[in-house]
Amino acid sequence: MVNWLSVGPAAQFNTPIGIAIDAAGNVCVADTGNQTIRRVTTAGEVTTIAGTPNVGGIALGALPGNLDLPVGLALLGPNSIAVTTGNSVLRLSLQ
Repeated sequence: MVNWLSVGPAAQFNTPIGIAIDAAGNVCVADTGNQTIRRVTTAGEVTTIAGTPNVGGIALGALPGNLDLPVGLALLGPNSIAVTTGNSVLRLSLQ
């Protein structure tokens, strides 16, 4: 069973492709196979910040929403991230 909130080696990713690193050293990962964006803190804690695990298709609105094969990431500021998914570019507010 996949653990979506876990520390270190217990966290499971499925085809991670894109990454971005914030000013605090946290790593955001486009976990493409799981249809999610995940954050790995400097302490090794992994959380899902956008997308619903294993649910494809784009659903806009409040996070976590749904993402369709996220591949690219760009941090736009401390509370905003750009995500490329298939043929879309989404700007997500993380507040």
